[in-house]
Amino acid sequence: MALDIDPPDRVPSEAEIQELEHQLGFRLPDRFRALLPQLNGVGPRANVIKRPEEHYSIDTFERIGDIVDSKNAIDNVRRSDLLLVPFALDGIGNWFCVVAADCPEKGAVYFVDHELEGDEAFSRIAADLDELFESAEPDIDTDDDGEAILDWIKPEILELLKEQQKKK
Repeated sequence: MALDIDPPDRVPSEAEIQELEHQLGFRLPDRFRALLPQLNGVGPRANVIKRPEEHYSIDTFERIGDIVDSKNAIDNVRRSDLLLVPFALDGIGNWFCVVAADCPEKGAVYFVDHELEGDEAFSRIAADLDELFESAEPDIDTDDDGEAILDWIKPEILELLKEQQKKK
């Protein structure tokens, strides 16, 4: 996973994951189910996920206990052809969701914009979680010449940049 995250404060148990599936009424995609213990409530380092039409940023991953409430909020604008599991927030009220295991698009990742309605609120942004996470990059401020502004870079991101520079 290219997205840089710390370990969660608490790893959900298998029983909690099964209870989540029961509350949702459908199975979680296998890859999300496997990643859920690592993602439970964590906040990744500053990141940007670049897509041709838009850039996205994951601010926090949902805690297992908040997923059902977020899904209920999304249901107010959801497309009837998708069973979505919200797994992350962008920090301004929008969700990243993965499609349930029982759907034809299982595992695909959608971005749900809370300010839009109906089908316009939903954008498919990745074929699966791995594609989404691998496309994440550190979010780095640059000056007019495209040079990184070093006094604003977190030390751990600076180290990552140095490692990437050595590889080039």
